[in-house]
Formats: sequence, structure tokens, C-alpha cells
Amino acid sequence: MLRKNILMVLILLAAPVAEAAIGDFGVGTGSVVAGCSDVTRAIMSEWFSVKGLMSSDPKKLKRPRRGDFQCVSPYYVRDLMPRSTMGQQKLKCYATDDGVGICCDKRLQSCAMLSR
Repeated sequence: MLRKNILMVLILLAAPVAEAAIGDFGVGTGSVVAGCSDVTRAIMSEWFSVKGLMSSDPKKLKRPRRGDFQCVSPYYVRDLMPRSTMGQQKLKCYATDDGVGICCDKRLQSCAMLSR
């Protein structure tokens, strides 16, 4: 009986961790995990506004799918200059030295870029 109760407690404690691991993809910073699925959805919905920032050759880019992105730590953009985009209000976007764009939510809690 005690073994069954301990097993139930462990399952209940592990449920939020399993849900986070399965339901979202993200990058961890210490004990905080910042998922970027909201940012990737915003990038896809604002694609024509941010397309020019996402690659050094935007003419070759096609509309991305969810799996075409990777999460980036918000700490990575702290030294980058923000780039202005036309019309969109949900994202802050940055360009790296090699011309690859990174977009973050307005509070800089999660960021994403196209996978290379």
C-alpha cells in the first residue's frame, strides 16, 4: 500500500514536467524553461513583416512551418541592436552579425530563429 502511494505521488509530481517536455519545445536557462512556441506562431502569422530580417537572403525563404524554428535564449540578443519591422506589434526582432534574424516576444522571455 505504501509503495502504491509513493508511486502515485511521484507520478503526480512528474506530470507537469512531462507535459512541458511533450507540449512545448524550448531552451532552458538555469531552472527556468522558456518555450518559444508562442513566438514561432507570431513569426509565422507576421511572416511578411519579418521575412526580410530572418535571413541574409530573404528572396530564397518560403513560409516556414513550426518545425523550421529553434528556440534561442533571450540572453543571446541582449547585445544585438533591435531591427524595425513593418506593421507587427507582437515581436521584437534582431539581426545577428551573420545576417540571421532572431525574434522575441515583447517582454524578451522567449526567442526563436530559423533552423540553419
